Amino acid sequence: MAEQYATLTDYIGRTVDIAAFKGWKVNSHVKVTQALVMPGKSGELITGIEKLIQRYTIELLTEQGTLVYLPNRGTGFITSARQGFWRTTADVQDAFSLASPDMSRNLRGEESTSDPDDERFDSAKLLAVSLLGDEVTMSIKITSLAGSTFTAVLPITVTPF
Repeated sequence: MAEQYATLTDYIGRTVDIAAFKGWKVNSHVKVTQALVMPGKSGELITGIEKLIQRYTIELLTEQGTLVYLPNRGTGFITSARQGFWRTTADVQDAFSLASPDMSRNLRGEESTSDPDDERFDSAKLLAVSLLGDEVTMSIKITSLAGSTFTAVLPITVTPF
């Protein structure tokens, strides 16, 4: 039986997205799993701040120049990791700071004034970084234009070129 997380009224008049990441919980620092469908479960639809978090994560993890018809989408964040520039947490913080202007421009560029404010990007702040071998865990606080916030914990495994 499917678990119910929302009601129909939460989705009326809104666009939805398919959840590509599982495990995010409000005000909780838990790692997420990248999967469209988990074993024994059905797919999930998301809207609101969760939709913004997913858009943000996909944009951050997309290497700039890898989308043939959208060459300006993505950032240099993961590229710097794959090139071996992440040796300390300060290196990850620097890469995040360098990627932030691209993130803001790209996310705001795909938004419309008719989109709900809780799905529109306002800001992101890197709260913490943990670097252990080829795994990086980042805690990022994302704020929507409505003022709602969500702290996402992103585990990233870095595979060099």
